[in-house]
Amino acid sequence: MDTLSAQTEAHLASPDGALGNDIAVRPAQKADVPLLFRMLKQLAHAQLNGSEPEDEAQAAANRFRTSEKKLRQDGFSKSPLFSALIAEKNGAAVGMAMFHETYSTWSGTRGLFISDMFVEEDQRGTGVGYALVRHVARAAAARGLQRLELNVIHANPARNFYDRMGFAHYDNLLNYRLSDAGFARLAREKETP
Repeated sequence: MDTLSAQTEAHLASPDGALGNDIAVRPAQKADVPLLFRMLKQLAHAQLNGSEPEDEAQAAANRFRTSEKKLRQDGFSKSPLFSALIAEKNGAAVGMAMFHETYSTWSGTRGLFISDMFVEEDQRGTGVGYALVRHVARAAAARGLQRLELNVIHANPARNFYDRMGFAHYDNLLNYRLSDAGFARLAREKETP
């Protein structure tokens, strides 16, 4: 469903795929799953570290339940549910972005949603995040898509970074989710006569 097209992969592998500051961005491979898992885990820990009351932080920590096996299955099968990019500096992985397709019924347009992005702490502010977002935008354009979306937690200092890139924050939109016990209860609820 959401695999990088051959055209997108060729573009990312082109000499133009390397940016200044020795940053190169490439499509993630199955062998990168342990790296993706480690970075996701660091991202989850960073988002919870001091940003929520202790009981909410523990509940959020319990929501991080993926595994390397699940990432391998969901991202690198014949019908992948997400795509991922790895940013490297001097041959070492310093960041990643994971994304999947979206569709807007209001505008009738397709886009990419950046579900997770992580840059190693000592590499923040060096252009790695910009390179990742730029390459996700290029992947979207290569697929004929017209938009990028992402969510940012309120306490994230990177919000200014996204503002400078031209992302728009919509105060009137609230992100809702139904999961775990609430989802299970609603899904098994019987129709009322």
